[in-house]
Amino acid sequence: MHAFYVWLGIEICLGVPIQPVALFTPQIIIRLLFIAFDILVTPIVFIIYATINIEKPLHVAFFVCFM
Repeated sequence: MHAFYVWLGIEICLGVPIQPVALFTPQIIIRLLFIAFDILVTPIVFIIYATINIEKPLHVAFFVCFM
């Protein structure tokens, strides 16, 4: 019976802090993926914007500008 109370105490002390971590982990991972995507896309956009002629293909310049 004493082992039950020890187990219950451990679950109360560890279960409460671990539950929010388990609940918010998918949101944290999704945000990290968006940040990684932004970090990867930004240099590519700068390279495209630096190499195109912005006077001729105007639609490409607008696309890159708002990317």
